[in-house]
Amino acid sequence: MKTFYLIKKLFFLILFTNTNSHKFYVSTSVAEFVQEKKSIQVISQIFIDDLENALNLNYNDVLKLSPDSDKILIDSLVSNYIGNHLKFIENGKVLNNIFIGREYVNDVVVCYTEVLFDSIPKSIQIKNTILFDFISEQKNIFHFQNGDSRKSFLFDIYDNIYRINLK
Repeated sequence: MKTFYLIKKLFFLILFTNTNSHKFYVSTSVAEFVQEKKSIQVISQIFIDDLENALNLNYNDVLKLSPDSDKILIDSLVSNYIGNHLKFIENGKVLNNIFIGREYVNDVVVCYTEVLFDSIPKSIQIKNTILFDFISEQKNIFHFQNGDSRKSFLFDIYDNIYRINLK
């Protein structure tokens, strides 16, 4: 009988304890315009579990990141996902965002991409919808460095495209 009351007490203690923890849904990207190379080099950081869930949702697969269940397949899917959700646009044309690679740092996937230009445009648009298809509360912080000028943008499901000047 004592055990029953102890279990009951423990049940109500757990039930009425405030366990509402708010998880932040955020990714960060840092991009640098390298004029000499006619390129924008991008480093994006995305929480492993969020990217894993988005990949499984988008590609109807059961993948495991860190450690990878299938490295070659995951590289391909991450490349496609980043290419579809982090776009650089010049005069309405989507530029090729080249996937260079990725690595795990703690609980984050760090992705490396690069956009190359034949000639440097005056401005481009950046569209960042990373994880918006998976988490509606997602926010994507994007820092852009052009020489001494640095601009930061906050992308969300409603504001997901911004223009940046290169010249």
